[in-house]
Order: sequence, then structure tokens, then C-alpha cells
Amino acid sequence: LECVFGAVGAITSVEFKGEFGFVEYEKAECCEEALRRFDRIDFHGRQISVEPYCYRGGDDRFHENGSMRNPRFSGGRGGGGAGY
Repeated sequence: LECVFGAVGAITSVEFKGEFGFVEYEKAECCEEALRRFDRIDFHGRQISVEPYCYRGGDDRFHENGSMRNPRFSGGRGGGGAGY
């Protein structure tokens, strides 16, 4: 995952929660490029979708005055899940 998504910029973290993966970049521009380049690609035999992370409450590390502290992309299952 880091090799593929790292092609668009410096990654600050990669996390997995079940079948979902979360990639965090240092710069928002990298997130935008990852969305353009990797949405709906084949990744290890599964089609993935790439979506911007959306704060939904809970962990305040990812929420600062109604916006994200660090731009992230959320990950998911192949075959139309949420994305990597």
C-alpha cells in the first residue's frame, strides 16, 4: 500500500481497520492526486475506491475547528468498498 500511494507524495501514516485502509499524507495536494490516480484501480486483485477522509466524531486528533488537522484518504474493501 505504501509503495503505491507513496508515489504521489510523502505519507505520514498508514492504518488498517478490518478491510479498510487509511493513508495520511503530509500535504493536501498529495491527497488530491491520490484520488485522481488510484480511485477504481486494481489492487491485489480487487478494485478499490479512494475517498477523502471525513471526520465523523470521536477521535479529536483528526478534527480541528470543523476541519481536518491532516489530510487523509480513507480506505476500504475491493469491489466497490470505500477505498484505500
